[in-house]
Amino acid sequence: MVDINKRKEALRLIKKLYNMGENCLYIHYSSYSYEQGIPRITSISVKFFSGQTKTFSINKEAVLSNITDITKNLDQLEKALITKFISFSEKHQGYNWIHWNMRNEKFGFNVIENRAFSLKVSNKYKIPVERRFDLAILLKNIYSEKYASHPRLENLAIMNKMDGKIGNLWKTGKEEANLALNFEFKDIENSNIEKVDFIEEIHQRTAENKLKNKAKITDIYSFLNPHSIVYFLQNNWIGYFITLILGGIIGAVISLLFAS
Repeated sequence: MVDINKRKEALRLIKKLYNMGENCLYIHYSSYSYEQGIPRITSISVKFFSGQTKTFSINKEAVLSNITDITKNLDQLEKALITKFISFSEKHQGYNWIHWNMRNEKFGFNVIENRAFSLKVSNKYKIPVERRFDLAILLKNIYSEKYASHPRLENLAIMNKMDGKIGNLWKTGKEEANLALNFEFKDIENSNIEKVDFIEEIHQRTAENKLKNKAKITDIYSFLNPHSIVYFLQNNWIGYFITLILGGIIGAVISLLFAS
C-alpha cells in the first residue's frame, strides 16, 4: 500500500510537469555495463515535449567525423558526444528533466558526470537535483511497487498497447551492453530513442489518468486507515458511486424514521 501523502504529491508533480510541458525534457541513455569495466556512454537521447528528439551518440559522432574505424576512436567519440550534451544542458537551464531510474552511481546523471571528468570534458554546469524527476519512483508512489513487473518500462509499454513499437529497435539494457561490445552503436542509438519515446508517453497517460497498470485497489489503499478510506471515496470513481449509494441509503433510512 502507498503512503497517501506521497501519492498526492506524486500526482501533483506528474500533472504540474505535464501542464508545464514546454519546459520539460525527457532523457534516457545507454552505456557499457559496470561488469564490462568502464561504463562508457554510448548514446543519450533527449526529447522535447513538442516531440522533437535530440540525440548524442558514438554512432552520430562517427558519421559526422567521417570515422570508419570506431574501435580505435572510442574515447574521442564519447568525449565529443558528452561535450555536446553538456553544452545542450547548459543552454536549457531551468528545464525539468524527466527520466527513468537515472538516480544512482551505476546508472544515472552521476555516471555521465563521472565520464565527463574522466575524459577531461569541461563541465561547469550540472543539472540540479531538484530539476530531475524520476518517473519510475513517481509511479511507485502513486500505484505501489506492484504497478508493473520487471522490466517495468517494457512491461508498461506492453500493458498500454504501445508494444507495436517494440520490435527489433527495442533492446534491453543487457542487450545494449552486448551490442556495444560488438560496436553496433547504431542499434543502441535506435533503442535509446525508442525508450525515451515511451517515457514521454507514459508520463502523458499518467497525467491524463489513462495509464494501465497491474496494481490493485488494495495495493494502493489501506481500508483500515480512515485517511486512506476518505481519500479513496473522494478520488476514485468507485468511491464516488459507493458514496452515492451510501448517501441514498442513509437518506432513505432518515425518511422512514421521520415518516414513522
